[in-house]
Amino acid sequence: MKELYDIEMIKKWPDFAKMMLRYKYTNKLTMQLLATMADCVYHVNMETDPSSSSELPLQQLNEMLISHSQYLPIMFNESHPEVKEALVDFMTVLVGTDPNCCQTQHIGVLLGAYSASLSSTDQKILKLLFLYENNKADLKAYRPMLWGMKAVETHSVKKSLGATLSKQTTSEEVMECLDQKTMENSILKIPLRRQMQPGVIQVATNIKSVPEAYDPCFLLPVLSDLVKSDSVLDCRKFVENQCLSFTLACLSCHDGVMRGAAYHVLANFLSQLQGARFQEVKQVLYFVEIVRNSIEKPNIKLPCIITLFLSRVATELLKPEEHMYRMLNAFMLLKPAMDTGNVPEFYTFFNSSAVEYKIERAWMLSLLSDGLRETADFHVFEKRHVLKMLLSFYESSISDNSTQLQVLHILRAASKERKVTSDLVRNHGIVAWFSVMLQSKSLSISHMELLLEIVHNIWSTMLGDHLNPGTDSTKSKESTKSTDNMESTNSTERRTLPVIFTCQMVQLIKQLLAKISKEIKLESYCQLLENFNSVLEHADFSMVKGQDEGHMFPKDRWTIRDAMLLLGNISVYGDDPENLQCVTSVLKALKLDTMSLVESNIVSSTSGKLLNKKSKTLDSPSTQWDSEEMKKVIEQTLKLLIRWDPSYLLSTQSAETTTPLSTGVIIVSLWFLKQSRNVISRHFWEIFVDWLHSALMSSDVLMKVLLDCPKESQIVLEGLIGLYSHLNNCILEEHKSTAGVQEQITLADRGSFTTDSWNGVVKKLNEVVYCMSQQKIYAEEQKWKQFSIRYKKITDPENQSVALRQYMLEHLTETL
Repeated sequence: MKELYDIEMIKKWPDFAKMMLRYKYTNKLTMQLLATMADCVYHVNMETDPSSSSELPLQQLNEMLISHSQYLPIMFNESHPEVKEALVDFMTVLVGTDPNCCQTQHIGVLLGAYSASLSSTDQKILKLLFLYENNKADLKAYRPMLWGMKAVETHSVKKSLGATLSKQTTSEEVMECLDQKTMENSILKIPLRRQMQPGVIQVATNIKSVPEAYDPCFLLPVLSDLVKSDSVLDCRKFVENQCLSFTLACLSCHDGVMRGAAYHVLANFLSQLQGARFQEVKQVLYFVEIVRNSIEKPNIKLPCIITLFLSRVATELLKPEEHMYRMLNAFMLLKPAMDTGNVPEFYTFFNSSAVEYKIERAWMLSLLSDGLRETADFHVFEKRHVLKMLLSFYESSISDNSTQLQVLHILRAASKERKVTSDLVRNHGIVAWFSVMLQSKSLSISHMELLLEIVHNIWSTMLGDHLNPGTDSTKSKESTKSTDNMESTNSTERRTLPVIFTCQMVQLIKQLLAKISKEIKLESYCQLLENFNSVLEHADFSMVKGQDEGHMFPKDRWTIRDAMLLLGNISVYGDDPENLQCVTSVLKALKLDTMSLVESNIVSSTSGKLLNKKSKTLDSPSTQWDSEEMKKVIEQTLKLLIRWDPSYLLSTQSAETTTPLSTGVIIVSLWFLKQSRNVISRHFWEIFVDWLHSALMSSDVLMKVLLDCPKESQIVLEGLIGLYSHLNNCILEEHKSTAGVQEQITLADRGSFTTDSWNGVVKKLNEVVYCMSQQKIYAEEQKWKQFSIRYKKITDPENQSVALRQYMLEHLTETL
């Protein structure tokens, strides 16, 4: 972009910048544009003629920026918070280009705008503070550092009183800036991959944290200032405000400099403790010495499960009224050092026989759930056979509902790590275990929600860099590194997951579909359907690849139960009791085991409808059907239902079961045609025509059942007639989008880009419409017989479709 800025443009830059700052200061795009242009303009000036920008020097532009009336409200989030990040970016460009822009008096405002979090805005403010410090701005007056509104208040008082009357910032004032809930969340979500470099901006999720957590890159230096030997520190408040716990949690970070800073804070805090006076000082001192004795190597990285255990012990040291206080103190008094390679006191707390065994077990399970964050923690778990014991305990009679939920939380944490998930699948048989659990237990809504999330994590984690054609699966960090190489390879060279695992996932998801109820969130159900489509597409890909290599794979055939469950579930979510009743009647006729499930859904759906009849306008079904999430569910359900091959079932079943099967096919066909407004894919409708053709033409019973229902058969026939126009529109739009044609395309032009596959689709659709029309009342009419003779003489499928539509239109007009 720098090449675009010629000398003429540089001359117009001052007037342009002043005008934009005057009239568009609160516009985010304006700030982004000015930052980009300033970076280019002033770099060009330095390379060519520095005097060309004398009309608007960088220092003057920076002063215009920070002296604006909207500067403080934006920086303090009082107005236009969306502009704050762009404004900080603009300031960073100016300060990075000209160090003379850095003035010590600017730091107070920056600290007031800073909240010490891992959000992108706060990281950029920290980078700006780092630039100020490197450019010789004096930060001594602001140490120990405060932030947020506390910093604004303190520095305002100091400015009004002057340097002689103002007091030095105390450690208590710094710790008052810490929000305790945020500290708890920060300890649980410590950024394991954060670098101790303030100038590096890292996305919170990429470093295994959340944007709301405190940034150790800023907080550890602040804590280091508090524990210096010449500072006055209230050691009890340091522990009470979880500063010690946060420092211990940082010992799990991958960055050696970050861990070194944490060890430095611990060493200085130990020195402070030796001269401190408060009631629990001996216990805290003994605890820190145990931590020191447990460190085998300098600057060693500890597993997250160990640092979280230490962090929670530190918080319990000041709570003698709690039950875990006595238990944890007894553990610490056993040895002068602890084993950092095993889960501390797992057997003692999990298998406790004390009266308060529930408290001890819940505390341990909570620790395991929050402490399993990476593969190193899993290795620690395996030394105590933790997961094997938890899976066995879940099925036992002594596990209650809350304990089972905690076990599922642990499995959810484990399913997010690729190596851990792989071990669970291969060595623990986790997929088969879930299948057995679903058969033996009736799960609550909270259990189901967790289970759906775990299944999603297992599939997406296992899929990893096994690229699945046709899906947008989430890739792990390892797969991201090799994306460029994979894109260049042929699809047949891509690796596939084991067939047995894929088959197990298919069966597990089918079981979950039978357990779905309306109380489960629509988002969770949509995610399950997306996973199901992804699993099936990957299975198809594996089958094709295996056949090319000479292997044989069993083909999974869908049953009427699978199709009816999908249709029943979407009818429940869409408040369609009529369609749900039809599904139930089919399942009852076939005497399937899922009758009770669908009946319970009907009871809840119909009872809710009767109760809310008066408030129907407030929460109408149409609102539910038109929601974006519901449209995704419909799309995923269409993709799944089209996989059902009823022709195979109709040709192999007895006459007793063929009738309800045929009814099921009709129900699915009607639902397909109703969703035409939600489907714009020509490819899907081509598959649907082929599906309906194979079903109708393979069974005379199906056609008889359809014709015995005049209303349904008329709807199907009219829907198929309308499908001609829909397919025409799809193919025209597809050609316009691929060819980039902007002008109007007529039907006369369509013949130039139709294919043999299109003619085959039209031919099959003609056969279905002709067959239905022939066996309806038209077969008794003389007009139909005459039309039939003319129709059979036509050979072109397109002309046949025109003749059929023309006849049906004339017949409907005469009927009306």
